[in-house]
Amino acid sequence: MKKQTFYASFLAVVIAGPFQAAAEIVRPEDAIDLKSVSFKQDLASRDVVVDYEFSGTNAIIRADILTNGVSIGEANFKTITGDYSHSATETVAAGKRQFRWKTRADWRNNLATNMQVRINAYYAEEAALAGFEYLVIDLSGGTEATHYPVSSLDAPPAGEWADEYKTSKLVLRRIRAGGDPAAEAYLGEDVYAGVFEITQRQWELVMGDKPSYFYNVGAYEHRPVEKVSYNRIRGENMSYVAQWGEIGAESFLGRIRAKTGITFDLPGRAQWRYICQAGTETDFNSGKNCTVAYGVDEPCPNMAEVGRYKHNGGSNTDAGCWIGGGTAIVGSYLRNSWGIYDMHGNVWEIVLDVNQSYAPMNYVLGGGCSSPAYDCRKTANWRQSPGDSAYNIGFRVVARMQ
Repeated sequence: MKKQTFYASFLAVVIAGPFQAAAEIVRPEDAIDLKSVSFKQDLASRDVVVDYEFSGTNAIIRADILTNGVSIGEANFKTITGDYSHSATETVAAGKRQFRWKTRADWRNNLATNMQVRINAYYAEEAALAGFEYLVIDLSGGTEATHYPVSSLDAPPAGEWADEYKTSKLVLRRIRAGGDPAAEAYLGEDVYAGVFEITQRQWELVMGDKPSYFYNVGAYEHRPVEKVSYNRIRGENMSYVAQWGEIGAESFLGRIRAKTGITFDLPGRAQWRYICQAGTETDFNSGKNCTVAYGVDEPCPNMAEVGRYKHNGGSNTDAGCWIGGGTAIVGSYLRNSWGIYDMHGNVWEIVLDVNQSYAPMNYVLGGGCSSPAYDCRKTANWRQSPGDSAYNIGFRVVARMQ
């Protein structure tokens, strides 16, 4: 899909009185036509009032506040009322529109100089570009669907993620770039990362088959898919294709790309570790370390909190076992501080990187349901040939924001 993102920005020097604005509008070809934009401060309420006008189709309207060219951050710009999109379903109709930013709620006791307010507007189909916290893909149309609807959320639903987000919908969380490029954990650009590992039902809806070993009829839908090879996920002979590059059209990622217009892929090894640890420096993303030494196969209470492993049910590898054995329902254990589940245990996760010592084998990370605790640390890795599959190896996806 051709990107039709456009934005307007305007600058004002903040003085004691109301904001005064001069508008600068950038109009790419065939974009929705943004005609005017201005802002001022209501001296009584101290609200920043933004007025804008555009013509064309309904748009997702998002904005950012900068001072001296630096964003104040989304955490300081969230109490907004009026004609503004808090989710992809909240589009704004063309015409003269206005929204208010409640500075006393978000930016109290701060003085802004050289303030800039940037408006970004997107077509409804471009939810992945709009910077919402969560991206949701509706897979319920199955293999016969020509298009998977895309929506977004600024926060999880009340009561957290219902079963549909583990079966007929795919939910991803925005992860912001960070880390050291020379380190083992690094993310060079913002991405959306799967909140859960891809489940058996999600695989079935996209690919039409049920390949997994843990097949129990009453529980299979919510368990992670396994017994799927790198070749089926990304396409044959794709081990050396760079991230976001062209992949197999009939692979899982190829199909979901084609039906959403969004570039999905596997995470790289450094990306996976960055997403897993979520700012922690410990073995597990809960902020706790492994209590057993490498090579010692004993229970670890800290591992038992964050995922399914050998000593909290995973040693039962009966194909038809109920959810107390084998793999667990995704999201059954503690999430990390960024809201991502099951990055320790449950299934080893295939990543993009090739293990050069055993090429063309790909790395798998994070441990599986039958792994000892030391193999579920964030640094643990193993390898798998692109055409092979196993009962304790699955995957999660990432999606590009541009």
